[in-house]
Parts: sequence; C-alpha cells; structure tokens
Amino acid sequence: MNRFLIVTFSYLLLTSVFAQTNGADATKKKHAGLSGPASVEAQLEDAARTNTPLYYWPDVDKALQPWFAFKDDLYQTSGFKFGIFYNALYQHANKTLPDQEDTSALGIIRFNGAWDILRTADNSTGTLYFNVDNRHKLATEIAPADMASQIGYAGMTGTLFSDVGTVVVDLNYQHRFNQDQGGIVVGRFDPSDYVFVSGYANPWTSFQNVAVLLNPAVALPDVSWGIGAGSWVNDQIYMLATINDANGTVTDNLEFLSGGSEFFTAAEVGWSPASELRFNRQINLSIWHADQRDGVTFDDSHGVAISASWLFDDVWMPIMRLGWSEGEAPIYNRTATVGLIYRPPIRSDEFGMAVNWGRPAVDGLTDQITTEVFYKLQFSQNLAITPSLQYLRDPALHPTQDAVTIFGLRFRLTL
Repeated sequence: MNRFLIVTFSYLLLTSVFAQTNGADATKKKHAGLSGPASVEAQLEDAARTNTPLYYWPDVDKALQPWFAFKDDLYQTSGFKFGIFYNALYQHANKTLPDQEDTSALGIIRFNGAWDILRTADNSTGTLYFNVDNRHKLATEIAPADMASQIGYAGMTGTLFSDVGTVVVDLNYQHRFNQDQGGIVVGRFDPSDYVFVSGYANPWTSFQNVAVLLNPAVALPDVSWGIGAGSWVNDQIYMLATINDANGTVTDNLEFLSGGSEFFTAAEVGWSPASELRFNRQINLSIWHADQRDGVTFDDSHGVAISASWLFDDVWMPIMRLGWSEGEAPIYNRTATVGLIYRPPIRSDEFGMAVNWGRPAVDGLTDQITTEVFYKLQFSQNLAITPSLQYLRDPALHPTQDAVTIFGLRFRLTL
C-alpha cells in the first residue's frame, strides 16, 4: 500500500480511458456520469426534478413557472444552466464542555452552474462547472461545523455548514466521452464527489454527521485543485482515480499548492449492475495515500475503504462502509458504518438511520459511536424540511461525558 500503487493504477486508468475514446460505442447507455450526489452536476439534476410533496401550492408553483421556463430556455439556447439554493441548519446539544456554546445555526446561499462549451461529432462534451457559496451564521455564536469542538467530539456534526463567508467551492472543466461512460475533471473540486461515493451520501438532503456521510478513516482534503479521471470498463465495472492538493481548503482564495507540494491520491474500482444504477446499487473498493504535511502531520497516511449500498424495490436501501488506515491524518484508523435508507413510494420524502463506530487515529483517545436519524420531508415542490437526531456515545475529547445528543433542523429551498 503506497503511492506507487495508486499512481500506477491512475496511469493504467488514463490509458484505458483514452483508448476507449477512439472506439466509442454509440450503443452504450447514457447515465448521469461518475460524480456523486453532492456534485454540482447531480445537484442541478436534483433541482430540476419534479417532486411529489406533502403540500401543493398551485399559486406559488404557477408564479414560479416563468422563472423555470427562463432557465430551460437559457440552457436550450446557450448550453448554460444554473441553480440557486438556500440551505439553513440549526443544531442544539443537550450537553457541552464547560463554558461552551450549545446552539448553532448557519445559512448558505449557493449559486452554481454548468456551461457546455464543447460538443464533438462523437457526442463528447466539455463543460465548465462553478459553485459559489455565501455561508453566514444565523444569530448564534458558532456554526454547526464547529459544534464538535463545543461538546468534545472528534469529527463534525454539521458537514459543510461552516462560517467562511463568500467562497468559490467548485471551478473545474470536465470532458466526457464514450456516451458519458468516461470522463476527466481538471480544476478545483471536492475529491469526495468522485471517489468514495455512495448514492445516499448527500449533506444537503440526508445525513449531517461526517462520520456517516463519508468514510472517516480517509484523510480527505477539503475542496482543492486536482485532476481526476474515470471510466466504465464494461457495462458493470468502473475505475476512478484522483490526485488533489492535500492542503486545499475552501478558504484558500483559489491559491494553488499554497501549503507546499503535498498531495492526496486515491484510486477506486467499483461494480454496479448497470452504469445508470450506480447511485442506488453499487459496491466499491478504494485505496488512498496522503503525504506528510509540514506543521500538520509527522508522517504520511494511507488506507483502504469499502462502500456498498443496494436499493430494493425502489424503497429500501441498506448501506455499509468500512475503513482501515495508518497515520494520524484521518479522524479514525478503523471505522465501520451500517444503516438503512427508506424512500416512501407515495412522496419525495426520505428517512435514514445509521450507526458508525470509529477508533481515533490519535493514540489515547477512546472509541466513539455515532448514531444519526433523519427524516427529509418534501414540504412543497421547492422546499424540504429535515429534522434529525444525533446520539454521540463516548465523545473522544470529552473526558467525563458518556453521551451527547444533538437535535438538528435543516431547511432547503431550490430555485
């Protein structure tokens, strides 16, 4: 397990990807690409989907029709599409460390888009993606992303809800070919949108704790500059690889390698019964390596991650993640997550519950158990409300507390 193996895998993948470009089979099925459910592409697709909500508001829906018609016409005439989202999260902890805050709330105005700037005769496409956030606290002293420090928990209870102001999150070019069966991404992106992906893991609509959303035994960098490539090898097997700036953060002012030439590399092989079913039915195996980082970690880190999810009858989805790692860069060196997603057939709601066990990478800290339950209520066509509950057993950084409970309430508006 070392960088040589990952780089070799990446080279073979790129060779395979470019080889398939020259012999593209026009009969291959189209699908939503190889990015994950939290990527710009997937979020734009999700916002354009017609929902079955709890309440229909005919007057509101009618008033919004010209707006959505304008967006559709813009895309048809120029190849440019965009979305405007407002996400808000409130969290309250029943116990904290001495003299710490027990309540947090933050809102995020998100403007993202995609512009198809290239389409060739063989249906290869080139698209520019962007994503800009304004993240602002809502009448509280701290943001949900900082709640863990208030309760002595190793991790993050409010993923992405950080108080960082206005930031450029994504800015990249993606080229796709072979009927969308292969592609390359170059620029600024979140590597977790391309590797270690599972169809249930969307911080805007599902779980909120990073230990459940992602694999906490992986030392994933934040949004960062990098390059990735992926392709379906056949109708059921795909391969992916990325290399990113290990020091990248959402607040780095778009600087390239500002923390030095230290990299995070990852490679993945996965199986699904069909490419268009990857979000709902898949098993994948990933290997990764993170360089030693000056002033952050003394040694490099590496590990293996496994993920599986399977949707039965379009309603029930069992989920599983396993992770093993060496080094102090990840949250955990050993981790396991099991859970279940339920999607009611009569509405666009979603229920989820999951339990994660993790052994911290820092010696001397106790194992943590994280349980999260949520219910996303599609209240109206463009508004979702999601109450949640997190039960954090044996928080590793709280020496005297056996358990902490966090109540959460999330709102999501799409335009």
